[in-house]
Amino acid sequence: MTKGEWPPGVQHQWGDDINWADVLWFPTGGGKTEAYLGLVSCAILYDRLRGKDLGLTAWLRFPLRMLSIQQLQRAMGMIWETEQERQSLLGEKSSSSDPVQLGYFVGGSTTPNQLNDFFFQQHPDSPSCENYRVVPDCPCCGGENTVNVIPDKENARLRHKCSDCDNELPLLVSDSEVYRFLPSLIIGTIDKMATIGLQRSFGILWAGPKWSCPKHGYSFGEYCNVYPCDINKKLRKAITPYDSSPTFHIQDELHLLQEELGAFAGHYETLTRFCEQEASGHPAKIIAATATIEGFEHQAKNLYGVKGSRRVPGRGYVRHESFYATLERDPDHLEHKKTARVFVAFRPPGGNVSDAAATCTRILHETIVSMINNPFGSLAAIPDVKDEKKFRELLYYYSATLTYVRSLQGGTRVKDLLHSTSDSVHRGHREMNIKYLSGRSSSGEVSDVIHRVDRSPEWEDPTHLDSIVATNMISHGVDLERINLMVMDSFPAETLEYIQASSRNGRKKVGLVAVVLPNYNLRAASIYNRFKEYHQHLDRMVSPVPVNRFAKYAKIGRAHV
Repeated sequence: MTKGEWPPGVQHQWGDDINWADVLWFPTGGGKTEAYLGLVSCAILYDRLRGKDLGLTAWLRFPLRMLSIQQLQRAMGMIWETEQERQSLLGEKSSSSDPVQLGYFVGGSTTPNQLNDFFFQQHPDSPSCENYRVVPDCPCCGGENTVNVIPDKENARLRHKCSDCDNELPLLVSDSEVYRFLPSLIIGTIDKMATIGLQRSFGILWAGPKWSCPKHGYSFGEYCNVYPCDINKKLRKAITPYDSSPTFHIQDELHLLQEELGAFAGHYETLTRFCEQEASGHPAKIIAATATIEGFEHQAKNLYGVKGSRRVPGRGYVRHESFYATLERDPDHLEHKKTARVFVAFRPPGGNVSDAAATCTRILHETIVSMINNPFGSLAAIPDVKDEKKFRELLYYYSATLTYVRSLQGGTRVKDLLHSTSDSVHRGHREMNIKYLSGRSSSGEVSDVIHRVDRSPEWEDPTHLDSIVATNMISHGVDLERINLMVMDSFPAETLEYIQASSRNGRKKVGLVAVVLPNYNLRAASIYNRFKEYHQHLDRMVSPVPVNRFAKYAKIGRAHV
């Protein structure tokens, strides 16, 4: 019996599928996000067609800070298109159901929990609300960085409008708005589930509302969720929700829910499933996505209390090939499989490993400058590129580097060394622009770096971003097509971290990963001597996730809920 199959003699009942977790597994960059967003879109439309006119369809969760602006932007695009499809499917009846909206449900340190008079006194105009602009690009007209956050004190709203097409995005970014308008899709972080014991309104997510205020949205208590509310109670509309609980709970980056985080998450997850069972007669379907997982059956059982779990899609008869996926091939030579990344190892004879990583990054930038100064010499070495224009278009994807560091001190050291060699590397062209991202970086700083990489000007422009130095905070949820040159200062402690980190490059063009292995480390020496064999069996080196919902000594830190 393969993993996920029903035991012999056990008859399959379709109702049992809800009590099984499906683990969506694809290699990094394989399209997991697009897969579950497409599923959510279909589920939302199906809910509207079967009579579920309001309420939550899916709750998508990410581990702590792993929710990036890119993921929100993609989800916003899906929600916008789903709303257009809803209006088209229902026609004149579309006004009888709620519009499809996206709720951003995270801790109070990122977006406001309550929209009250004190909040609007602090944020009286649009510029003061810039910190709450989590989706910068308009999904309607495609405008880049055109979305503005406009405070609406009268209706207690934060409205997101495009300055180009004047369309308002179906986006709710405060806890208050999420409870009052019940978006079809909620995206948030796993720590937000702790609100279940702190906020009475939390139950409306699975139990649904009892009545609606003509001005301020839904509620299920005695009072309106906006204080003070001047609407006469006689104008309230009683509501009997249809199938109030969400259809899906989707967990991205499942492998990160381990140890203490996994232990506490397991209690909140099972409590939520119990509440959903009581409210609507059945819990939500669990779907988890990951690119690196081992022992997921044990993990799913501890997190969700389900009967079992299945890997989707299953393994094919040929490695990397199945009914659902195949390796991409060279369009000119179909017999050749495309190369995504080239790995090389460097083992310095001594010294600090961060210094060696900075030296590797400096050599890469010296090569970039050399190619820009002498493009015709480079053309001779690239047979598929025939002219300088094509060469510059190709070089665009190799004009920025990522240096992955394992510690804050190492990152500071690499950044300072690169700054000190800027003049000698760029040889008078301009200063080298370097950004350092760590767990201490704000979401605004991370978003700014992503935008600067995605929409980078020409190399000669003074604002061109040359190098990113980052800790493991960048190893999940960040997809940058221009990051195809990467240096790693030493080998991560876990193979799954190595897979996730190295997958930040090689998303569109062939990527180069240079791994600096310290001379004094026996494990690094073993990897260095068997570098090819190690990478041939990389997926087999992933360790099972350590998690126990009933761990005796689990500790938890502060969470901004």
